Amino acid sequence: MTNHALKTLLLFLSSHAAFSYADSNQTATTPETTPKVVSSIYPLQQIANEIVGEPTDLIADSYLSPHHYSLKPSDINGLQDADIVLWIGSAMMPQLKNTIKNREKNENHTTITASTLPGIQLITEEKGHGHDDHGHGHDDHGHGHDDHGHGHDDHGHDHHESDLHNKAGEPIFYDPHLWLSTENAITIATALAAELGRIDSAHQARYEVNLAQFIAKINRTRETIRTQLAAEVPKPYFIFHNAYAYFEQEFGIKNQGVIRNHSAQQANTQHLNEIKNQLSGGAAACLFTEPQFESPIIKKLAEGSSVTVSILDPVGYSSTEQTGYAAILENLAKAVSQCPSREL
Repeated sequence: MTNHALKTLLLFLSSHAAFSYADSNQTATTPETTPKVVSSIYPLQQIANEIVGEPTDLIADSYLSPHHYSLKPSDINGLQDADIVLWIGSAMMPQLKNTIKNREKNENHTTITASTLPGIQLITEEKGHGHDDHGHGHDDHGHGHDDHGHGHDDHGHDHHESDLHNKAGEPIFYDPHLWLSTENAITIATALAAELGRIDSAHQARYEVNLAQFIAKINRTRETIRTQLAAEVPKPYFIFHNAYAYFEQEFGIKNQGVIRNHSAQQANTQHLNEIKNQLSGGAAACLFTEPQFESPIIKKLAEGSSVTVSILDPVGYSSTEQTGYAAILENLAKAVSQCPSREL
């Protein structure tokens, strides 16, 4: 276990303020019952599957972007019935906010909000201050965020609204694709294992074993990817939308530019012309789109250049041959390291 993972475990066990749950004296689930865990998105479900030790439920199970997913009545019922709901926060899926709030009225329900977990590392930007706060831990337990006041560049991260506020009460917008950090994945898994053990004490040892195996697997995956990217240094590439900052930061790579800062945002003509000129001039070997987006802009940008159009999948839609959280990271590393050999 890394030092960060150990610190995360200690922080979580010392404080449950990131959750909304019943008093510790509530009756635990019976030994024959596994708590029902529902995750908002596929990467969180994959983490949950490995900690629970069996398949768990998923809300955004379509090929649409989670940002734009429309809740079905069955989704709302599933969220209300779940013992534990695992989600990133309203910045990723604001459409869940009201349902999450309603389910918290039931004292037997737990909601784990990844963005407010103790020890989570967020890439943030404060509204009006235009700064990018790389790698700060959020140990505020969901009650706000310590404003470090550093000056950073505004990278235009993909966000809708914020679950976090600084001491002045101002919103802190963060990049919600936080699962693409291995340390964040460990933090989330640690939180889930602790909560499962609390409400299902009969199987606490099993959850702890599953957590230890998950952490060991992620540590191996991290080192494998570092070795891979060192041996096959990625060629310059552009991305469709700003979803990869956590992955890029952890593994020391960087894109050349972004088509859309927000997945639903239409890029302006001037910006697109600038990117097309760069691509025509050989500024990048690859232009990455995503499986849930079919944008004619990508093909137009690639016309007249030698750039290869390929796919990066931050959510794991295309992980058909492999399952599990690690496969999402492995597929990203494979795509960027093999560019431009994989053309659409």
